[in-house]
Amino acid sequence: MQKTKLSRLTAAIIIVLAIFAITQIHNTNKQIAAARNQNSDLSRQLKELQSSNAALKVQVQSANDPKVRENIARSRLGFILPGEIVFKSN
Repeated sequence: MQKTKLSRLTAAIIIVLAIFAITQIHNTNKQIAAARNQNSDLSRQLKELQSSNAALKVQVQSANDPKVRENIARSRLGFILPGEIVFKSN
């Protein structure tokens, strides 16, 4: 009889430990899945930012070109060279 109580207690402890282990594994898998999703999102954001950064570098490099500066001065600021005549239409 004592042996039966001990084996039941052992079985109960094993079941409780198994449930605990399964719960921990499930929670860990959920955390891993969330981390993978976050990693994927951050990788996508990184690619977008790298692309944007490359485009901005091109703009900065082209801003050093005298022709680009002249076009900006003329189109945005309305600058003209000495001796030029500006005709505006409405």
